[in-house]
Amino acid sequence: MIPITQTRIGQDGNCFAACIASILEIPLAAVPEFSGEGYEFFDAVNGFLARYGLYYYVVGADDPDIEHVFRGGDTYHTVEGISPRGGPHACVGLNGRIVHDPHPQDGTGRGLNVVENYGLFGSRMTTGVYQD
Repeated sequence: MIPITQTRIGQDGNCFAACIASILEIPLAAVPEFSGEGYEFFDAVNGFLARYGLYYYVVGADDPDIEHVFRGGDTYHTVEGISPRGGPHACVGLNGRIVHDPHPQDGTGRGLNVVENYGLFGSRMTTGVYQD
Protein backbone atom coordinates (compact mmCIF):
# COMPACT_ATOMS: atom_id res chain seq x y z
CA MET A 1 0.00 0.00 0.00
CA ILE A 2 1.33 3.40 -1.02
CA PRO A 3 -0.54 6.32 0.60
CA ILE A 4 -2.07 8.62 -2.02
CA THR A 5 -3.86 11.86 -1.15
CA GLN A 6 -7.15 12.73 -2.79
CA THR A 7 -7.08 15.76 -5.08
CA ARG A 8 -10.69 16.86 -4.62
CA ILE A 9 -12.64 17.24 -1.38
CA GLY A 10 -16.28 17.81 -0.53
CA GLN A 11 -19.32 16.31 -2.20
CA ASP A 12 -17.36 15.70 -5.43
CA GLY A 13 -14.27 14.41 -3.63
CA ASN A 14 -12.23 11.50 -4.89
CA CYS A 15 -11.36 9.80 -1.59
CA PHE A 16 -12.59 6.40 -2.81
CA ALA A 17 -10.46 6.58 -5.96
CA ALA A 18 -7.46 7.59 -3.81
CA CYS A 19 -8.05 4.54 -1.62
CA ILE A 20 -8.16 2.24 -4.67
CA ALA A 21 -4.98 3.83 -6.04
CA SER A 22 -3.26 3.46 -2.66
CA ILE A 23 -4.17 -0.21 -2.29
CA LEU A 24 -3.27 -1.08 -5.89
CA GLU A 25 -0.15 1.11 -5.73
CA ILE A 26 -1.01 2.91 -8.96
CA PRO A 27 -1.27 6.63 -9.79
CA LEU A 28 -4.53 8.33 -8.87
CA ALA A 29 -4.88 9.42 -12.50
CA ALA A 30 -5.10 5.73 -13.49
CA VAL A 31 -8.30 5.27 -11.47
CA PRO A 32 -11.49 6.37 -13.25
CA GLU A 33 -14.16 8.62 -11.78
CA PHE A 34 -16.71 6.26 -10.25
CA SER A 35 -20.19 7.70 -10.12
CA GLY A 36 -23.74 6.59 -9.73
CA GLU A 37 -25.36 4.63 -6.97
CA GLY A 38 -26.12 1.01 -6.29
CA TYR A 39 -25.47 -1.38 -9.16
CA GLU A 40 -24.25 1.38 -11.45
CA PHE A 41 -21.45 2.25 -9.00
CA PHE A 42 -20.50 -1.37 -8.30
CA ASP A 43 -20.51 -2.24 -12.00
CA ALA A 44 -18.10 0.64 -12.70
CA VAL A 45 -15.77 -0.26 -9.83
CA ASN A 46 -15.79 -3.96 -10.64
CA GLY A 47 -15.30 -3.29 -14.34
CA PHE A 48 -12.14 -1.37 -13.49
CA LEU A 49 -10.89 -3.92 -10.95
CA ALA A 50 -11.40 -6.85 -13.34
CA ARG A 51 -8.15 -5.95 -15.12
CA TYR A 52 -6.38 -6.57 -11.80
CA GLY A 53 -8.16 -9.88 -11.26
CA LEU A 54 -10.18 -8.39 -8.39
CA TYR A 55 -13.72 -7.52 -7.46
CA TYR A 56 -15.09 -5.23 -4.74
CA TYR A 57 -17.92 -5.86 -2.33
CA VAL A 58 -19.19 -4.17 0.80
CA VAL A 59 -19.78 -5.69 4.23
CA GLY A 60 -21.55 -3.78 6.99
CA ALA A 61 -19.34 -2.80 9.93
CA ASP A 62 -21.75 -4.62 12.24
CA ASP A 63 -21.41 -7.95 10.39
CA PRO A 64 -20.12 -10.42 13.00
CA ASP A 65 -18.31 -12.49 10.37
CA ILE A 66 -15.97 -9.66 9.34
CA GLU A 67 -13.47 -10.52 12.07
CA HIS A 68 -12.88 -13.90 10.39
CA VAL A 69 -11.72 -12.12 7.23
CA PHE A 70 -9.24 -10.02 9.20
CA ARG A 71 -7.81 -12.94 11.19
CA GLY A 72 -6.54 -14.73 8.08
CA GLY A 73 -3.57 -12.44 7.45
CA ASP A 74 -2.91 -8.90 6.33
CA THR A 75 -5.94 -7.71 4.39
CA TYR A 76 -6.15 -4.23 2.89
CA HIS A 77 -9.65 -2.86 2.34
CA THR A 78 -11.57 0.38 2.43
CA VAL A 79 -13.25 1.68 5.57
CA GLU A 80 -16.27 3.79 4.70
CA GLY A 81 -18.48 6.00 6.78
CA ILE A 82 -18.98 9.56 8.00
CA SER A 83 -16.00 11.91 8.21
CA PRO A 84 -15.38 14.49 10.93
CA ARG A 85 -16.49 17.01 8.31
CA GLY A 86 -19.95 15.43 8.22
CA GLY A 87 -20.05 13.80 4.80
CA PRO A 88 -19.40 10.32 3.43
CA HIS A 89 -15.74 9.38 3.28
CA ALA A 90 -13.47 6.41 2.55
CA CYS A 91 -10.11 5.50 4.09
CA VAL A 92 -7.70 2.60 3.62
CA GLY A 93 -7.86 -0.08 6.26
CA LEU A 94 -5.68 -3.00 7.25
CA ASN A 95 -7.34 -5.81 9.17
CA GLY A 96 -10.21 -3.59 10.29
CA ARG A 97 -8.21 -0.50 11.29
CA ILE A 98 -7.67 2.71 9.37
CA VAL A 99 -4.06 2.98 8.20
CA HIS A 100 -4.41 5.83 5.68
CA ASP A 101 -6.84 8.71 5.33
CA PRO A 102 -6.54 10.16 1.82
CA HIS A 103 -7.99 13.53 2.90
CA PRO A 104 -5.36 16.29 2.86
CA GLN A 105 -4.12 17.31 6.28
CA ASP A 106 -5.86 20.66 6.38
CA GLY A 107 -6.98 20.80 10.01
CA THR A 108 -10.61 19.84 9.31
CA GLY A 109 -10.36 16.39 10.86
CA ARG A 110 -9.05 13.00 9.79
CA GLY A 111 -10.41 9.48 9.87
CA LEU A 112 -14.05 8.62 10.38
CA ASN A 113 -16.47 9.52 13.15
CA VAL A 114 -18.78 6.68 12.15
CA VAL A 115 -17.68 3.46 10.41
CA GLU A 116 -20.51 2.07 8.30
CA ASN A 117 -18.89 -0.42 5.92
CA TYR A 118 -15.77 -2.29 4.97
CA GLY A 119 -15.05 -2.51 1.24
CA LEU A 120 -13.34 -5.82 0.56
CA PHE A 121 -11.48 -7.02 -2.50
CA GLY A 122 -11.75 -10.58 -3.70
CA SER A 123 -9.68 -12.40 -6.27
CA ARG A 124 -11.21 -13.46 -9.56
CA MET A 125 -9.94 -16.51 -11.35
CA THR A 126 -8.55 -15.29 -14.63
CA THR A 127 -7.61 -18.63 -16.18
CA GLY A 128 -9.31 -21.96 -16.02
CA VAL A 129 -12.30 -22.90 -13.95
CA TYR A 130 -12.06 -24.40 -10.48
CA GLN A 131 -13.85 -27.72 -10.22
CA ASP A 132 -14.16 -29.71 -7.05
